[in-house]
Amino acid sequence: MSKTFKKILLTVIGNFIGILLASLLLSKFHITGLGILVSVLLFTLAQLVLSPIVSKLTSKYAPSLNSLIALTTTYLALLLTSIFTTGLKVDGIFTWITASVLIWLLTVVLSVVLPKVIFKEKKK
Repeated sequence: MSKTFKKILLTVIGNFIGILLASLLLSKFHITGLGILVSVLLFTLAQLVLSPIVSKLTSKYAPSLNSLIALTTTYLALLLTSIFTTGLKVDGIFTWITASVLIWLLTVVLSVVLPKVIFKEKKK
């Protein structure tokens, strides 16, 4: 399995868990059954496209703000997903902020944990 495919797979899984958890914990964050699949795929695509763009725009002026860049990318991806899908709806500024932070934080944690769980190599 290629490194790029592994990264995309881990990103999709992390985003799925993040969006699902946000919907369970936040009363104004709504997803529908099949809507979560479309939402996760669009969210992941938006994140993968936006991340290098936002990073490039800001790295020249603020290289120490990588975490803020990732959080901003998560918010923008969530915004685009809610605009272009009917399966995801977020109500209220508090929910937008909390959902963005929650999904971002989970993807950070899962990016460390998931590779060890999913792609662990067997000792010879």
